[in-house]
Amino acid sequence: MEEKKSKNNKKNLGGSYKFKIAKKYKKPQTKGDKNANRRKKK
Repeated sequence: MEEKKSKNNKKNLGGSYKFKIAKKYKKPQTKGDKNANRRKKK
């Protein structure tokens, strides 16, 4: 059997609704988180 290409190997992450709710009710970023995230981007 032929192996699937990596772009066609989708994983089931559950419903997208779950991610929308998680984003809405996530904990607020602290000052430390903001600084750490700024450092990562560079």
